[in-house]
Amino acid sequence: MLVAKLNDQFINATDACQGKNYCCPECGAHLILKHGQRKIAHFAHQGNSGCVLREGESYEHLLGKQQIFEWARKKGWQAELEVYIPQLEQRADVFLRIGGQRVVIEFQCSPLSLTALQKRTLGYQSIGIKCYWFLGSPYKQKLNQRQTQKFIQLVNQQYTIMFWDTKAKILRLVKLAIKEKPLSLKEVTHDYRILHRLSLLQGINSCIKEFTRELPVICH
Repeated sequence: MLVAKLNDQFINATDACQGKNYCCPECGAHLILKHGQRKIAHFAHQGNSGCVLREGESYEHLLGKQQIFEWARKKGWQAELEVYIPQLEQRADVFLRIGGQRVVIEFQCSPLSLTALQKRTLGYQSIGIKCYWFLGSPYKQKLNQRQTQKFIQLVNQQYTIMFWDTKAKILRLVKLAIKEKPLSLKEVTHDYRILHRLSLLQGINSCIKEFTRELPVICH
C-alpha cells in the first residue's frame, strides 16, 4: 500500500522515512516501510497479518497509482490515494474532487470478473461518485478480447478504453467505432418473428411494449 497513518495523519510512502511507527489505516497494525533503489516506496504488513489490505500488489499497480495521483494533482484537481469508502467497504485507488464532482480512478492490472466490475462501478454510482477504469499493461495485448472490452466506457460521447502507461506516465485512450451491419429482408423477418413470439407469451406483454417503445418502426 502507498498510504499509512502516523499520529492520526495519513502519510504517503514517498514522503515517509525509516524509524517511525507507521500504522495500517484499516487494522491499525504496525507497517514496514520499503524504500529500495528499484522498487517504488510502499508500506507492507508483517508476514502473519490477517488484514484485508495485506494482499500483495504488483510493482506496476503500485507505481501506476502513485503516477496517476501525481498526474491528477498537476491538473489542479484535489487528489487522495487509497481512500477508504465506508458505505461500500472498499478502498479506491485514487479519489478526486473536480469542481463539485467526486471521481474515483481504479487502476486495474490483474484479472477482474464482470460481476465484480459491475458491483464496484454501480456501488460508486449509487453514492454519487463517478468511476473511471484505467487499465495496465496486461490488458494491452488483449484489446479484442472480452476481458478487456468489458472496460469500455463512454468518454465525451465516444466509446473508449483507457490505459495508463507507467513508462511514459501518460493516459492513452483507445477510441472504438461501433460497426453497423446491414440486414437482409430475411434477417429482419426472422428477428420480427422472434419478437412477435415473445409478445405472445403470457405475462411478458407489458415488458415487450416497454422495451420496444423507443425502437425504430422497422423493429416493431
